[in-house]
Order: sequence, then structure tokens, then C-alpha cells
Amino acid sequence: MRILRDLQNVIASEYYKTRHDVAAKLFLFFPVLLTVAFIVYDLWNLSQEGYDGTNLWIYNIGRTLFMFYGMLYPLMAALFCAAYIGKEFKNDNYLLLFLFPVPRGTVYVAKLIYLISMTFLSVLIAYVAFMLSGFILGVCLPSMGFQNFDVSDFCLLSCFYWAIAYPCYSICV
Repeated sequence: MRILRDLQNVIASEYYKTRHDVAAKLFLFFPVLLTVAFIVYDLWNLSQEGYDGTNLWIYNIGRTLFMFYGMLYPLMAALFCAAYIGKEFKNDNYLLLFLFPVPRGTVYVAKLIYLISMTFLSVLIAYVAFMLSGFILGVCLPSMGFQNFDVSDFCLLSCFYWAIAYPCYSICV
């Protein structure tokens, strides 16, 4: 029971250390920035070329955005992990961590749990941002047909893909 309490305290300290970290906030809200940028680009492109009747949320935004998520998430996760661990070495926090009366494995497991949870939270924010973009565009631009797509199949399939495959892939890379 003491190991679990120590693990909980070390995980809480990891979150406490990074509460003002810009890299952690950028990693969490990167998908929102990417989603907004793609929507603005697609709407600008639509105003230049004209609307051809296809569902823009799936055929333009969905395909392009998921392709960029697939390319950039492993890179962002690797950069975030490297920055996080590099900051520990730069400030000599590892020396202080091992002075605490906590087993060394508990510290490593706590850092791994923190990185996995941050990756999962970032992927969850990306999924919610993408889904909300379709609903907001459906309300704002009803003539474009954003609301004509049944998202129930898409939610079920991508829920598995986002919740399980992406965090595992990001951590393994």
C-alpha cells in the first residue's frame, strides 16, 4: 500500500512541476490550433474555388486533418518527452528525486504514467476539437451540408483508433 501512495505522490508532483510549463500546454492544445488552422484554410479555399456539393467536413477537413495528426503526433510526443526529460537533467532534478525515500522504479513509472496520460489527454482534446468543428460548422454554415453526415459510425470507429492506437504509437516512437 505504501508503494501506491508513493506512486500517487510522485505523479502528483510531476503534474505540479509542469503546471506552468509552456511545452506541456502547447502539447495539449496543439490539436485545437491545427484544427482551427485547417478550418480557416478550407473556408478560405472554398471562398476562392466555390462549393462543389461534397461534404467538406469529411472529404476535405477530415482527410487532411487526420493525415496531419498521424504525421505530427508521434513527432510532437517525442519532442514533448525529450523536452520533459531534458529539463529534468538540465536542472539536476534527477539528483533531487533520488534523494527522496521513494524507490527508483516508482519515479520512472510515475514519469511514464505522466507522459502517457498527457498524450492521451492531448489526443482526446484533438478528437473533441474535430467533432466540435463539424457541429459548429453545421450550425454556422447549414447550406454546406456539414450537418448531413451521421457521425455515430465515425465516433465508434475513431474512438478505438484515437483512444488506444495513437497513445501506444506515440509512446513507442
